[in-house]
Amino acid sequence: MRMETIPDSAGTFAPPSCKSICDNQWNAIRPGYSVNDVGMVLKKGATRVPYIGEDGDLAYIISQQSFVASFNEDPKVRLGGVGHVTAMDLGGIKPLTTVTEKTQLVSAFELLMEDQPSGAVAMVDSETGEIKWYVSADTLKLAGRSGAELATCLSKPIEDLYDVVVKQPDFKAPVCIAPDASMLEMVKLIVETNSHRLWVVDSAKKPIGVVSLTNMIGCIMKTEDNK
Repeated sequence: MRMETIPDSAGTFAPPSCKSICDNQWNAIRPGYSVNDVGMVLKKGATRVPYIGEDGDLAYIISQQSFVASFNEDPKVRLGGVGHVTAMDLGGIKPLTTVTEKTQLVSAFELLMEDQPSGAVAMVDSETGEIKWYVSADTLKLAGRSGAELATCLSKPIEDLYDVVVKQPDFKAPVCIAPDASMLEMVKLIVETNSHRLWVVDSAKKPIGVVSLTNMIGCIMKTEDNK
């Protein structure tokens, strides 16, 4: 019954101005700021930081992903003392709330409203427990363009959407690592797979934790703070 309200609410969302949903509490990077300054902002969980040029205009966006990727250039030197740090050391092993392919998609999004590590919920096989996919805010882009399409998709099991997207050329499978994966390996994987998170799995590929870009940046910046 709650799904019946989605088409109406979705149709009334467009009229308000963008300003009404914008958060003014953001930090811009300007000429003269150092890489360390950028890292200090990103390690707090900001996924992107605007760089404002000398003319006062937005020049480009620095993302957590691009920041981490910069350490993949000559990583043994740039990562220095944290190159050996493992996923386990980063706190990558943690209790996870997961869903299965049988779970209603809307239930997965309800879990996202809670404090989920890395902003995603792992979808595991209902029989084997192996991670197959994950639901994040980006999944909404796949669920439907109209209110009616979105409502229908949200009311169905996740497998209905998964069966469609898994066949697409740009489908992104979960990027998995072992608990003893090093920072050197993790940074390389982030760059090669263009990922925002790495799922820590056991020998049966069951998710036992997750490492986010925020975790990785926090570790890098902690080393910088100690210099």
